[in-house]
Amino acid sequence: MRAVLAGLLLLAGSPVLARDPAPQALKRGIDRILDREVFAPAFWGVEVRDLRSGRVLYERNARKNFKPASTLKLVTTAAVLDAIGPDERLRTTVETAGRLDAFGRVLGDVYLVGRGDPNLSGRFTDGDRTAALEEMANTLWSAGVRRIEGRLVGHEGLFTGDRRGEDWSWQDLVWWYGAEVSALSFNDNCADLTVTAGERAGDPVRVGREPASAFYRVVSSATTSAAGTPPALTLTRAPGSNEVRLSGTYPIGAETWEGSAALEDPARYAATVFGEVLAARGIVVSGPVETSSVPLPAGVRVLAAHESPPLLEILKAVNKTSQNLHAEMMLRLLGARRPSSGS
Repeated sequence: MRAVLAGLLLLAGSPVLARDPAPQALKRGIDRILDREVFAPAFWGVEVRDLRSGRVLYERNARKNFKPASTLKLVTTAAVLDAIGPDERLRTTVETAGRLDAFGRVLGDVYLVGRGDPNLSGRFTDGDRTAALEEMANTLWSAGVRRIEGRLVGHEGLFTGDRRGEDWSWQDLVWWYGAEVSALSFNDNCADLTVTAGERAGDPVRVGREPASAFYRVVSSATTSAAGTPPALTLTRAPGSNEVRLSGTYPIGAETWEGSAALEDPARYAATVFGEVLAARGIVVSGPVETSSVPLPAGVRVLAAHESPPLLEILKAVNKTSQNLHAEMMLRLLGARRPSSGS
C-alpha cells in the first residue's frame, strides 16, 4: 500500500498531469511510472478521469477488487472532518455526584470520563505521558480536594462494541498496532519499553518502561550477548494478562531497542495511572479503581477537565503514522455523534 501512495505522489508531481495531454500521451507517461522495476511486486488499480466531462482518460485494473488497507484511514479522517469539523476539541473530565466537604474530602465516587480523546499521552506534551492527568490533578488540588472517599472509576461508556478491530489477528494484540479501543485511552493503551545491553556478555539486559505504573509488569530473562551478534529478543503477553515477558539476547554496542506493548483494559489503565498521579500530588483515593460503561449517576458535576488539540491536529497521527487505535477511535466517535433516527 505504501507503494500505491508513493506512486500517486509521483503521478501528482509528474509533468504528465501538469497539462491536459492526449490520452495516448497520458497513458505512456503513467505506464512509464507504474512499470518501473521498483514497483514490480505491487498491484496497481488506477483510474484517471476528466473532472469536467467525467471521461475516463486512463485506467489499469480499475475494475479489480483491492484490499484498501490503511488507505481507508483517508476516508475515515475525511468523514470525521466533514461530520465533526477540524476545530472540535475532545474533553476528558473528572466528575462526581459527591459533596466536597470542608475537610477537602469528596464524599463519593469520582469518575474519569473519556470522550474519545486518543492523545492522553506525551504526543503533544514533549513526551510527558501524564501531563493531561497531572493538569486535572492540579485542578483538583487547587479546588481543595485532598481525599476521595469512594472509588476512582474509569468511565468508557461513549463507545460500544468490541474493543478490538474485527479483522485483527491474535498476533497483533501484543503490539501497539493491535491495542484495544476505548473511549478512555491513555498512552495509546501501551507500555513503552526500551532494551539496552548490559556491561558484559551474560549480564541481564537493562529494561526501561514508561510509564512506570503498577498496572502492568515486565518480567525479563533476556541477557547480553557479544558485540556483533544479531539481536534475538522475544516479547510476549498472554491474553487476559498485563504481564509483559522479554526473553532472548541483545548484543553489546547495539542501539537501544524501543517497542510499545499493548495492554488490556484501557479504561482501567487510564484510571490506575490517574490514581498514581493523584497520590503523587497528595490526593488520597480510599476506594478501589474500577471501570464502568453505564450512564453516569444523576447530579454529577465536573471537577476538572482537559481539552484535546483540535481534531485537525489529532488526525495527523492517524494518517502520518497509520495509527490503528486512533483511526478506530475516530470511527467510534462518528458513531457516537450520529443523530438517532428519532431526532
